[in-house]
Amino acid sequence: MALVADAAKEGVLLVSPATLAINLNLLTVGLQAMEISEKAEQIQKNVGKLSVSLNDMEKEWNTLYDHIKKAYNKAADVDQKQTHLKTVFEQITQTEAQSQK
Repeated sequence: MALVADAAKEGVLLVSPATLAINLNLLTVGLQAMEISEKAEQIQKNVGKLSVSLNDMEKEWNTLYDHIKKAYNKAADVDQKQTHLKTVFEQITQTEAQSQK
């Protein structure tokens, strides 16, 4: 039993021919689980970075959208004023033309 205890202290796994394949399979599964865990951590970090980028993009989009909305509203105001100015100008020119007759 001292041999088994000494092996365990050193991190050595003692196996028999009957348990070798099972233990190798367990080691393979353990390594695959570690790789999956590392990849999952990397994916979580990347998702975090993507989240920050998406938030930044959303702020920029909202700013642009507000500017476009204000410009659209201002264009309608200017169009109304231009139409009114044209009407007044036409009235003045008609009045001027009639007074010259």
